[in-house]
Amino acid sequence: MNRKGAEFVYSVLIRFHLTRKLVFFGLVYYLSRVAGLDFTLGIRPFVGFLAFFLAYSSIYFVNDLLDSDFDKKRKNNTYPKPLAMEIATPRDYINLSYLHSILGLSACFLFSQVLGVLTLLNLLVAHIRHFVKPIIPRTALIMLLEFLNLQAITAAFDPANILNPTLLVIYGIVSVFYAFLYFGYRHEKISEKAIFSGFALAAVLILAYSWIKAFEFARIAFLIFLIFVYSVVWFISVRFLRKDWLMDIVQFLGALVLMAAGSL
Repeated sequence: MNRKGAEFVYSVLIRFHLTRKLVFFGLVYYLSRVAGLDFTLGIRPFVGFLAFFLAYSSIYFVNDLLDSDFDKKRKNNTYPKPLAMEIATPRDYINLSYLHSILGLSACFLFSQVLGVLTLLNLLVAHIRHFVKPIIPRTALIMLLEFLNLQAITAAFDPANILNPTLLVIYGIVSVFYAFLYFGYRHEKISEKAIFSGFALAAVLILAYSWIKAFEFARIAFLIFLIFVYSVVWFISVRFLRKDWLMDIVQFLGALVLMAAGSL
């Protein structure tokens, strides 16, 4: 892979995948405020987040390797696929996957043992998912993976709070919501039902839990509003526009809004 090809591969990695994980970074920070925790934005949590992303990005190379034949036949991919576009070779992706996983895991364990272990669990579950084809157990693994993603980013902020009950419950709700998005994306004929059913379920569960815990209503209402906006944009982007840049922009702005709102 030449320099131009490498630049394109990493531009896709940063634009689509890093922006999505930045949403999780902002969400963890915002939810820490909902839970009454004292997480702070700073260099250290962001370094831990980047270490986790470096390791986890190895999964994206594996995903594209396994889906390359399908992606070549598909006319409209949600975001550019360098491998399907023959900008990179399978050998390039194998090498990049090994490089990212080794460097990323090393950085995570150097950051903290908790982050290292959680990142390793993320990678193991992500690889196991590739061998599971039935939709129900595969979707369950997707839910578990999103939950572990949030836990790893929590460890970048404060490893002592990875078992905080409030965060665990809301992470579980967010993971269920994402599973509906995944199901809707994979089964486009019923995407609107899956996506908006996921939003409705997430909103009801969050409201019910916030009523039990007596959370500040404004923060909960804002969270539900952001989930709704994310659902609508996801639906429009996947179903109609097929424009990867739309989700890139929305996810980046969403991350900034969550971090700003958490700082208020």
